[in-house]
Amino acid sequence: MKKKIILTIIWLFILPFHLFSQEKDTITWIENDFPPVWIVKGTYKGTGGAQLIQNLLKKKLTGYNHRKIRTNVTRFRYMMKNKEKICDCATFKTPDREKYMYFSAIPASFIMANGIITKKSSLHRFSDSPEISLNDTLKDKELILGVTSDRKFGDQIDTVLEKYKGSRNIYNRIAGDLTNGLVGMLIYDRVDYILGYDWELQYLVKKFWSPKKAEGLIFLPLKETKPYLMSYIVCTKNEWGKKVINDINQILIREVPKKGYRNIWEQWMSNKKLYRKLYKDVYLKKISKMIFKNNVSS
Repeated sequence: MKKKIILTIIWLFILPFHLFSQEKDTITWIENDFPPVWIVKGTYKGTGGAQLIQNLLKKKLTGYNHRKIRTNVTRFRYMMKNKEKICDCATFKTPDREKYMYFSAIPASFIMANGIITKKSSLHRFSDSPEISLNDTLKDKELILGVTSDRKFGDQIDTVLEKYKGSRNIYNRIAGDLTNGLVGMLIYDRVDYILGYDWELQYLVKKFWSPKKAEGLIFLPLKETKPYLMSYIVCTKNEWGKKVINDINQILIREVPKKGYRNIWEQWMSNKKLYRKLYKDVYLKKISKMIFKNNVSS
């Protein structure tokens, strides 16, 4: 009897907190297996850029309950169009997506676009310009470029590669893996440079080789394309999603300028000095203008 009374008292104490939790609306966060945006297994599990942003938002959005599900892009878009209460932390903005998604007022991720990856010990063989011309680099027959056959890098880069198609200083690798084999060829000096996303390659090197090998590589942006990409947080386009996005906007305005937020993606960049410069000179200035334009107050 005494035990029953004690349990009743405990339940009466926690009941208000339980009811409060139940009354909160729930955000369902989407994630998928795309390292290092999302890292769902292995040594670096949970340290993907979008995952860390999601964790930050979950911590700050105290007025909501949170859960997450893993799904593919097709299912994610279906759920958005079906007006389910979901959000995602890494989506590129397009006119079509804006029809059924609310986008954060400012981009949440600032990452390096496709460029050249080479060894730091080979840096002297390239132009000392802040941006490298792929077209001019391919004229140097002593430098061997390694690429995955049939991989696309965007209109301008693909146009340059097509121009030099069949050149002896381009090694086309045919293999099941997209990039990791080329990383090995670069590490062992079978090619002098490769093309790809810095953050993608850094993850592959750390996972399949070692952090020490990753530190020996450096990313060089290309003149043929802008050196960065930006993605947004999105929620379902309904009244619920509008409220959540407004709450997220206020968090981003406060957190994005902080060093800790910058490090979310900086950890996956080989040229950290360049990334910090672009973060300050491009990203922070750009979002300041976007905040003013969208009249988003802090």
